[in-house]
Amino acid sequence: AVMISFGAVLGKVTPTQLTVMGLLEAVFFWVNFSLGGHANHAYDVGGGMFIHTFGAYFGIAVAKVLDTQRSRNHDDNQSMVSSDIFSMAGTIILFVFWPSFNAAIATRGDLAVVNTFVSIGGSVVASFAVSRIVSGNKFNIVHVQNSTLAGGVAMGVAADLNLDPSIALLAGLVAGAVSVLGFHYVSPVLTNKLGVQDICGVHNLHGLPGLIGAIVGIFAFVDGKNSASSSHGSQPGRQILAIVSTLGFALVGGLITGIAMKKCDAVRSIHPANLFNDRPFWELPSDYHVVVNDDNEEAEDDEAKKN
Repeated sequence: AVMISFGAVLGKVTPTQLTVMGLLEAVFFWVNFSLGGHANHAYDVGGGMFIHTFGAYFGIAVAKVLDTQRSRNHDDNQSMVSSDIFSMAGTIILFVFWPSFNAAIATRGDLAVVNTFVSIGGSVVASFAVSRIVSGNKFNIVHVQNSTLAGGVAMGVAADLNLDPSIALLAGLVAGAVSVLGFHYVSPVLTNKLGVQDICGVHNLHGLPGLIGAIVGIFAFVDGKNSASSSHGSQPGRQILAIVSTLGFALVGGLITGIAMKKCDAVRSIHPANLFNDRPFWELPSDYHVVVNDDNEEAEDDEAKKN
């Protein structure tokens, strides 16, 4: 969950701020998981709610607190051909191993693997189709890198439950399509209207598909096929309570954490010229400015700068 949240603010925060974020988020995560998973007995075999949804909305809340005009439309907040290709390698690895993520603690590992593969296959088809529609008959590499994996997130809650294959496929198709639409339509609104700059698009890969997975989990217990999986009363009600609790802890915890991270600016902040850049915290190779088209000279960090 912490790594997912990091994706919402990368490039705009210092290592100290990331450390504070990781420490505080771990506390909020375990409180939410203890209440929702252990006390409430919500079912979430692959962490669709407690990991993906929580991490995404926690990061969104932190990003809201840390938002500044100086980071929007920054010249260095863009990708490169080399980084896009390298990221695609990561996408392929995640595609292959995502079923094992959902099946790691599953009672029925075989069902978890099959349902996840069917769902993630659906998200691949939907991602390419919708990406071409919204991108002027071309494919967008951001959609391919991210939205193709949305089906794995959508199966995070109910991966090892007795689902009809058509349900898993539908969940993947919807998740892939919603993820692409999120990147194309929702992200600009979050940034320009709500002041939430989601750097890596965690809301579109983990947040929205995580909510879809939560809905799948609710209905998985409604039809009675999976009643044996729960002995704690009305399981659909418990699933609903868990997702509401997760969103609440994520948003409130993220706001509190963002405020604490903002206080760290008094220790060291990042000069606007150094946002989305390795200059402030890494020793750079001699050809760095050529590879990243860095025409700016080294900027001095503003130790006491306030946003």
